[in-house]
Amino acid sequence: MAEAISAFGLAASILQVIDFSSNVVAKFWKFYRTTSDRSNECPDINSINSDLCRIVKDLQSSSDTSNNDAPLWKLARECQTAAEELQKILQSLLVAHSTTTSRKWNALKAAFRAVWKDEEIQSLRDRLERFKSQLILNLLCSIRESAQSSVEQQKELLQQMKAIQLNTDQIGSSVECLNTELLDSDGLGSLLLDFVTAKVASPNRRETNQWLRSEVVAAICRDSQDAAVVEHSSPSIPSWRENRLKDLFLTQLRYTLMEDREERIAEAYGNTFRWVFEDTTGDRQKWSNFKDWLAQGSGKSTLIKYICHEDTEMELTGEDSCAVLPMRCSRYLRQWARNCRLITAKFFFWNSGTALRMTQAGLFRTILAQILDQAPDVTAMAMPKRWEALCLFGEHTTLNHDWTEQELRNSLLSVTRALQHDTRLCLFVDGLDEFDGNHNSLISLFKEICATSSVKLCVASRPWVIFEDGFKHKPSLRLQDLTYPDIKLYISSHFIDDEGFALLLQRERAYAEQLIENIIEKAAGVFLWVTLVVTSLLRGMGHGDRISDLQTRLDALPPELEQLYDKMLYSLDPFYLEHAAQYFQLIRTTLHPLKVLSLGYADEEHSWSAAIMRPVSPITTSEATLLHETMRRRINSRCKGLLEISAAEKYIFQGLKRQDGTVSTEDNQELQHCTVQYLHRTVKDYIESDGAQKMLNSAIKSPYDPHLHLCASTLATLKTDQPITILDVHAGRFWGYVEEFLYHASRILPTNSLQMVEMMDDLNGTCACLARRKADEPSIVAYRDCKLLESGQWLALQHEGTLLGASSAHFLSLAVCYGIVGYVERRASKGCLVQTIEFRDTSKDSLSDGGVRNKNTPALVKAKINLHGRSELGELHHVHSLLLDAINRPTWKERLIVPTWKEHLTVPDPVMVACLLRKGANPNFPFLSGTVWDAVLRAVRAAIPYGLIHDTKLTWLQIVKMLLEFGAGEFVKFQRSKLLLDLEKVIQSAHLSARGLPLDFSGHWTSFCRDVGINKWPAPNQPYSITISTRGTVEAW
Repeated sequence: MAEAISAFGLAASILQVIDFSSNVVAKFWKFYRTTSDRSNECPDINSINSDLCRIVKDLQSSSDTSNNDAPLWKLARECQTAAEELQKILQSLLVAHSTTTSRKWNALKAAFRAVWKDEEIQSLRDRLERFKSQLILNLLCSIRESAQSSVEQQKELLQQMKAIQLNTDQIGSSVECLNTELLDSDGLGSLLLDFVTAKVASPNRRETNQWLRSEVVAAICRDSQDAAVVEHSSPSIPSWRENRLKDLFLTQLRYTLMEDREERIAEAYGNTFRWVFEDTTGDRQKWSNFKDWLAQGSGKSTLIKYICHEDTEMELTGEDSCAVLPMRCSRYLRQWARNCRLITAKFFFWNSGTALRMTQAGLFRTILAQILDQAPDVTAMAMPKRWEALCLFGEHTTLNHDWTEQELRNSLLSVTRALQHDTRLCLFVDGLDEFDGNHNSLISLFKEICATSSVKLCVASRPWVIFEDGFKHKPSLRLQDLTYPDIKLYISSHFIDDEGFALLLQRERAYAEQLIENIIEKAAGVFLWVTLVVTSLLRGMGHGDRISDLQTRLDALPPELEQLYDKMLYSLDPFYLEHAAQYFQLIRTTLHPLKVLSLGYADEEHSWSAAIMRPVSPITTSEATLLHETMRRRINSRCKGLLEISAAEKYIFQGLKRQDGTVSTEDNQELQHCTVQYLHRTVKDYIESDGAQKMLNSAIKSPYDPHLHLCASTLATLKTDQPITILDVHAGRFWGYVEEFLYHASRILPTNSLQMVEMMDDLNGTCACLARRKADEPSIVAYRDCKLLESGQWLALQHEGTLLGASSAHFLSLAVCYGIVGYVERRASKGCLVQTIEFRDTSKDSLSDGGVRNKNTPALVKAKINLHGRSELGELHHVHSLLLDAINRPTWKERLIVPTWKEHLTVPDPVMVACLLRKGANPNFPFLSGTVWDAVLRAVRAAIPYGLIHDTKLTWLQIVKMLLEFGAGEFVKFQRSKLLLDLEKVIQSAHLSARGLPLDFSGHWTSFCRDVGINKWPAPNQPYSITISTRGTVEAW
């Protein structure tokens, strides 16, 4: 244990050196690159040198007590050598500072640069980055070793660390964090990292701790150990915490509306589909030929749901008594499973639902969640790296929702292999034709899963050739050949329950019975067609139609679904046709299944004005009920069954109403999440066809912008949907609403830009209002969070990479990132600079890192109180260029589906770049890592190795040209060669149609400059310009 304490103490000293040295290098790099002439920008070399001497002395003291052969000790020696080199450089800078006769800004920088050159700074930065990587790996090894000890030993280790800190001057939040009571909630890894970061300077400690934790977790994910090794070395945790983490793992695996598709599928009517479990009779084949596969609308999804539905008649015994209620098929599968554990899982692909309902990722997460719910003992084996991170860091792990498709696929295969010895697994997957991806990959996956005899798989699809070929050697059935009795039962039951048909049966029994047979014959086994036709005929019976009228009505209905939809669409009430067309546009444009309430907000005549005027307050139960009922009536009257409200909504209204007809308050949350979608996949296909779209578009007489109304709807939903947790960046709906609003705002027609600007302003105000309300909650104790919330700085609380990535926490930055040009044109000031405030505690000796709200302190005074009783609050003001946000823009599509390694392929929006340049944005504006122009060059150089499509290359070239024309690349003499090299890399893969310039620009730079129209290189400190002349045309890279 002493060795472990020594190792973590040494790691803390190493981290202190790396953190401090990195900050020093960053300060001087910024000092060299800035064009400012303010003397206070010069780093305080005396103070830096004094602090560095203290830190190096601490490192020497820690390394003297460590094992000289350990990798961590060797890293400490390397860090000490680098720190001593930095000390020598600082000494030389002190001499240069004292001997510089001129106190002019440029002279001082030149004197410093003569001592510490650019390449030397970069070399030190590279070494420090390498030290960071080595420290992360060594820390991971030490944390793993400590985590494998018993829980009692872990607590003893933390107690000894706490005692060490109490005996030093490191009194503060780190001591509180080392409380052993936090071991069960935060995890051993979090507490050990709190100890390691305790020596880091207070202003940077919180950020450093978060960075270190994310890097250690990332190192766990990169670990090349196989599942068996990691599972064997899982951290030691109490059994009760293990169960809680398994529940947390399942919660993270699940996603919103995971069961929505199944809930929407119609229940099997009465005794229909019971034949699937009956023995084969002489007149019915158990399996038909595969070429006669399933027809669309024949009830495949209903059959799969029937098979998978809970068997309320089955008695639970043995292991099943601890599981979820078994499916109807379980009693028959039990004969196959025999003495093995039986697990069943199901998934319904659906291209009208959320994005996950159409992907393999959704399939994997749903199936895995159901399997692990029934077999929690294989959770660690499913995703050993995630499990280890969860055990070490608890809910603080940054992996919560970054699921990759390959990781999920490997996990499912690992689980099936782990279960094959003592478990039998049966999977049901419906709607393969609604899968949005590579169908061959899906077929290969199913074949790989079924490679073992311990797995059975039942799939359903439309009769697509690719599935016929993929499963041609597997048994199959043709559903429409087996549903005759079910269809007859459905029709008869609905007709007999109708008073009009009962009278008809009394008058003309023979004709009435023949009508049923005629419907069955015309249906050709398509259950969906039957349900639509029965509804139409019952409507006629209610009007007192004669048998001949009903037969005429039946004959007029086309036998094909598409033709039937055609007739339904063209028979819509002309008075409501335009309104119906607007509904279809909204459903087609929305990113996610549209909530009933949201459709109601979008359906208001002046939706944008209503959304702005709406107060920030949860919708009441009575208001929600009234709006639901209103929209139900409108949908039914306008769309005639082509759109429907979710089954959940029907359940609420039919099963949860009180006797007085109202909905209880506890059901209000369910009521708010009911959605409106197409009746069936075939309806969606039909409505999105060219013919239907042409008809619907012609029905809309006045200009209609669905993005405008959906934007207003999202704003209204954000104001009325509760609870909204502004700090919950993973599972909360808040950031999802903001993102969806911005998506639609960026696509609003220019003619509606005024309304868009007003809604954008209201969104910012609404989010600031929610932030201020959050500040009063007792759960917010961090000083920084309190101050940000109180000041309405809601964007500063966004999760890294959620909305802005590396850009500033300013609302205009958000508008730039999402390409909302109209808003930026009206709200950005000249120069396109924005200012943000960062709240930090400036007290040197603090009671806690980042500040803690004292329970006895008034609500408006959330100050940081140091050991001397003084409150020292720091507000750091940062100036940021919006042009940098335009260059580093994270696009909507890429953040949803493009892997992390392609993030640098994000291409800026030339229209936004041009807008900012016209408003005076400076491409040479400096920031920590250089200038905006430097950022462009880095982005292009990073993108070239991965290959760029033609349009992307031209976009980058257009942006480079614009920036150069507006003065990008201002430089002094010593930078000239580096700039030339950068420009060559930007265009080195181009060729000039007039000259055919070779890719190697050596010796050809002069002619190239002449061909593209670059002016003669200017004198130092003067900008240059470039124009693409008509003589030489730069074509695709």
